[in-house]
Amino acid sequence: MIDRDSSNKKSGNKSNILKTKGSSDPSNEMDEKIKSFGIKVSAFIDQLQETGEDVFTQEKTIQELTSKMDIGISEKKDLLDKIEFLKKDRVELESKYKEIVQLLEEENTRLKSDNEKIKKEMMRKVDKTPIDKVEAMASVEEVDEVTILNHFHPSHWDKLIDLNERNKLTLPILSTLWEMQETHLIILALKLEVDHSHCFEVINELEEMGIIVLKQKIAGGLNPLIKLKEYT
Repeated sequence: MIDRDSSNKKSGNKSNILKTKGSSDPSNEMDEKIKSFGIKVSAFIDQLQETGEDVFTQEKTIQELTSKMDIGISEKKDLLDKIEFLKKDRVELESKYKEIVQLLEEENTRLKSDNEKIKKEMMRKVDKTPIDKVEAMASVEEVDEVTILNHFHPSHWDKLIDLNERNKLTLPILSTLWEMQETHLIILALKLEVDHSHCFEVINELEEMGIIVLKQKIAGGLNPLIKLKEYT
């Protein structure tokens, strides 16, 4: 049995829609269709993103979707052109991103290489001083006192050498390294290339911290010496 009331309601609704369409501006009607299409495309893209798929690899699917939409050819082309523009923009951004990453990786590699060179040079200098000579220095008359600057890790050698060469061996750096508690032993004599009064102030402060500095009297100052021994 046909429900007349329901039929009338449907008929009335259809009539109202037709009236609305008839009274609307054709350009507004097209705008609504494009808007409707945009909403569907957005929903489709959201769905792809939720599944982790690359939106721009689904161009064929998007084109199929546009072909089913009831909008003019020019509007479809305009939308597809916008999608194509977004694809190109994305490719350009990805290219710039990869270029930046490559530059950062190259800089990181260079820094690592420089660091390794510094450490190798440090090892070369250390190896030139025989252990027996270092140990014998404790008994010679020219040595005021022997102390051991303990807990310096080889990874910090570049900092020590760098600071020494620039006359900037500072207490904060030394005290920080002192607190590292690494299981290595280094006998260190400060490289005195600044005025003597400042050098002895630094030495006195180090010794007050419990860091004893190996000092060897030589005609113009103190002889620099760095030697690593395995702590056992």
